Amino acid sequence: MSTSELNEHGRSQLALYTTVPIIEVLATLLRFWCKVKSGTGIKADDWCLLTAVGFQLAARGVALWGLLAGSHGREVSEIVVGTLEGSASDVQELAIYLRTLFIVFLFDISTLFFIKVALCLMYRWIFSTPRYRKATLILLVISTLWYVPTIIVGLASCIPVDYFWNRDQPGHCLNFNLFLLIDGTLETIIDIAILALPIWAVSRLNMSWRNRVLVSGIFLLGGFSIVTNLCRVIFSYRPQAQVVMLVDSDLWYNIHAVTAIVCASLPTYKPLGYMGVALLTTLRDRYGSSSRLLRSRRSAPRLKPEDKLKQQIDNNYGNKAYAMCDLRNGTSHPDLPSVRVITDSTGDLILRPGAGHSDTYITKNDGPTDEAEVSNGDIRKTTEVSVV
Repeated sequence: MSTSELNEHGRSQLALYTTVPIIEVLATLLRFWCKVKSGTGIKADDWCLLTAVGFQLAARGVALWGLLAGSHGREVSEIVVGTLEGSASDVQELAIYLRTLFIVFLFDISTLFFIKVALCLMYRWIFSTPRYRKATLILLVISTLWYVPTIIVGLASCIPVDYFWNRDQPGHCLNFNLFLLIDGTLETIIDIAILALPIWAVSRLNMSWRNRVLVSGIFLLGGFSIVTNLCRVIFSYRPQAQVVMLVDSDLWYNIHAVTAIVCASLPTYKPLGYMGVALLTTLRDRYGSSSRLLRSRRSAPRLKPEDKLKQQIDNNYGNKAYAMCDLRNGTSHPDLPSVRVITDSTGDLILRPGAGHSDTYITKNDGPTDEAEVSNGDIRKTTEVSVV
């Protein structure tokens, strides 16, 4: 087995078989991390998706074996031509490739089934009303009724079974082209029904239209999976033929599987959104506020003492909702909710929050201090209200 024997299609398949599993594993690991981070815990839907990824990894491993030891990127018809010319190596490679196709098909169908189960179980947890739980149960039953017959037909696609890869014996096979067309169409219909369920549920929730659009958009991203499945059916089907275009079918199946796994995990990535917002806020505060402060210092006019004191508080304490009164002249700023403001002999600010924090002061360094340490006791006017 050597990659040097691969043709152009074979090299593309090799890249696909190595890239897709990495994306799927990362998406699943992120899902589990987000579930633990958010405190919701690992549930049945997570284990079902992990099972789907396990089948997918097994399928890609077997497909890689078939690629390197069997097809080298060729279609079945191309390998058959070699066998007719009496090439012993082509006969062996055709048998290996067909055997791997038989196994990969069963693994691929199992992957798609467990993704559907994971989605339905997740919806049962999110939308816990009896109506939606009944709807998800119906979808679970329909998915099972699609999966079990497909596996049975796949196992019995040739009589005897090993006639699938060993044609040196009497036997016959069904029309794979027609079978995969019907199977892919039924699967697409089921996917549309599963995708429509959360959209229907969100449309009936009591929330603003903006939030409704945002939440629906997350679920609608699953539409990419439906599009890729339609592409798989369309590009692999060959009218009036018994075999499909396996290279195109394999390409679109892998794209379909990876988008389905990623989209099934998107609703669980909420902690990642919080982390992204926090990171952007930190970067904005660190770099944006410093540049704004520098520009304001260059362009700002000379401030009055009370305005200078207000700006000093704003600069030192960021977006905290502290208001102030100038204790030196007893003037206050009525447009802001105020807190007690005390200055010591050096002019440093010592802020005391509003009611409920009678023994706590906040200095420039955010360290507590006692009232006895305040050297300037000439407090003529203070006000205490709750801090917003």
